[in-house]
Amino acid sequence: MNSILMVQVDPSTSAMLRMKTSILQDTVLEEVASPEQLLKRLQHDQPRPDALVLGSNLESPVQLVQRIYALDRDVAVLILSEPEQQKQLIRALQFAPFIGEDVSCRSVEEHNSLGQALQEAMIRTRLRRRYRLTAAAVSSKLSDLGIPRRNPTSYIDQLLDHAPIGIIAVDTQGTIFAWNRKAGEILERTERDALGLPLAQLFPAPMRDELLSFIDTGLSTSEEQPPRIFERVTAAGEQQFVEITTAALTGNDGEPGALVLFADVTARVIAERERAEALRLRDELLHREQAARAEAEAAQRRFAFLAEAGSNLISSLDYQERLQTLARLAVPFLADWCIVDIIEHDGTISRVAVAAALHEKEALLHELRQRYPPTWDSPQPAAVALRSGKPLLIRTLSAESLAAMTRDIAHLEIIRSLDPRSAMAVPLIARNDIIGAITFALSESGRIYGPEDLSFAEELARRTAIAVDNARLYSEAQQALRIRDQFLSIAAHELKTPVTALLGYAQLLQRRAGRKGDMDERNSRALRALYEQAHRLHRLIVSLLDLSRIQLGQLIIERQIVDLAGLAQRIAEETQAISSRHIFQVKITSAPLLVEGDELRLEQVLLNLLHNAIKYSPEGGTITLRVERKGHQVEIAISDQGIGIPSDALPHLFDRFFRAGNADRQQFAGMGLGLFVVKEIVTLHGGTISVSSKEGQGSTFTIQLPLKSEDSIEHFQG
Repeated sequence: MNSILMVQVDPSTSAMLRMKTSILQDTVLEEVASPEQLLKRLQHDQPRPDALVLGSNLESPVQLVQRIYALDRDVAVLILSEPEQQKQLIRALQFAPFIGEDVSCRSVEEHNSLGQALQEAMIRTRLRRRYRLTAAAVSSKLSDLGIPRRNPTSYIDQLLDHAPIGIIAVDTQGTIFAWNRKAGEILERTERDALGLPLAQLFPAPMRDELLSFIDTGLSTSEEQPPRIFERVTAAGEQQFVEITTAALTGNDGEPGALVLFADVTARVIAERERAEALRLRDELLHREQAARAEAEAAQRRFAFLAEAGSNLISSLDYQERLQTLARLAVPFLADWCIVDIIEHDGTISRVAVAAALHEKEALLHELRQRYPPTWDSPQPAAVALRSGKPLLIRTLSAESLAAMTRDIAHLEIIRSLDPRSAMAVPLIARNDIIGAITFALSESGRIYGPEDLSFAEELARRTAIAVDNARLYSEAQQALRIRDQFLSIAAHELKTPVTALLGYAQLLQRRAGRKGDMDERNSRALRALYEQAHRLHRLIVSLLDLSRIQLGQLIIERQIVDLAGLAQRIAEETQAISSRHIFQVKITSAPLLVEGDELRLEQVLLNLLHNAIKYSPEGGTITLRVERKGHQVEIAISDQGIGIPSDALPHLFDRFFRAGNADRQQFAGMGLGLFVVKEIVTLHGGTISVSSKEGQGSTFTIQLPLKSEDSIEHFQG
């Protein structure tokens, strides 16, 4: 009777196997619930099964097969597995020792072939058992005849052949005299080819001496040596890594040798190398990322510093004050101490700013400025940069270089106390002229300047030079304006008295001629021209004096209640009398319109605007003067039909000395002061003035002034 024993086979597979084996005669299909029950049955000499089927749900099928082999070396074992695990299980069986000769692995999906496989497995089991009974009988017979039985070492040979590592025995010369099957697989040689060969010959020439030395070390001690990895090339030309361990070996005849253990660790070494390379790349990328981040952060800090420095440089036109602030900003961001030198207009060098991180060193810098001011022939870095116009970088300052920069022992002692270890000096260059230099030094911080620091210092110096140059230009321009204004003020004062006298005499002559009536037309025109030009010159002088007062803040408004409606009506009538080519329209919606102001100055404003309307309307036309109340303000508008104002000139019309382009082209006389003075007077009265115009279509000037309160109006009317 044949029997098949199943262990933990799932119900569907069990049913399928029962159906497959039902067609076999004299075959019994049994099932046990656990591996322990199977081993117990094999241990108690119950009828041995002819085939074992291990289910796919077993946790350790390989270990179970090894335990089965210890109890029954002849039984055939069929292991069922899931399809995705079959390949891995087959590989584990290939490397596992003590698993018998008839162990196979099938997928649970191979339904059609399982029945045939079990039938063949049972036949192989019966044949092995029959052979083993015959061999036992022969062995017993040989023993009875006095022939020794097989040496137990043959079992050791089988054990070595099943070992998962390569094992080679070599003599003292490193010649192979024994090895197992795994060694042949690793080194790609058969036992017949390898016996008698030097083991080192199976490795590349550069590694042979190292391998022989390693084997010699193994011959000298009975202890197993720490493994080492050797590299070789396979027959297919692929790289192979072999881990080798050696130990001393003594044969039965006392002949010394060495046991060499091999393991193919190619996959492990490659994986380790790949992992090491991946770690290296990761570290490199991390380092690059950190360096890039650090560089970006440094660039951001420098950009922020430049922005702050630039804002500081343009915040004031007192460049010496700004340079002192700049020196303090540079410490400790760029330097441990900093000095700024400027070339004065007379060519001398002036040290205008010093700053240090430590208070005692800043005191030394002040002492250095007083006792040893910079000179053109000085060997100090600042003087070198001023002479050459090029930046200077001194990465490391030695004791000798410090001594070379000083004038005497006391000077050297101050420099030594400052303890400069690295320094930069960059010139300040504006419009191709060297105007100064900045010196940066490092000491207690331990930093060292490099090319990037020098480039940054040059950019800072470039911005500083522009700011200093602009401040100087502005200062020079302001000085020129002060001189001009002073001259104009003096000239106006000197001219006012004779011009006033001239104007008075011209008026006197006109009155006399009018009373007597004896002056001919020619002399009358001459006298009228004399009066007009004297009057024009008088207005110019008054404008110059007003300009001087405005510049000095001395234009005074003598406030009183003024009726703008009445003032405008009077000024319009007086102005109409001097122009026969223009028609004046006066539109006053209500009266009185009271403001608090200076009547003479407000009269000056109206006269200026009306005279401009006449002057810039050479062809005549209508001049409109409109005065009306708008809320709490009075609005005065003066319009003409003259040449108008170009649009690009409108934003600058109230600037001093400004004249529109079309006025210059048509040669209208004037200095560009009248509207400037008008705006200042209106502003001092708390009002505003604006203009609207199109070139060729006339202009309208609009003034708005705050009205006086109702109480003042009632008082005025009373």
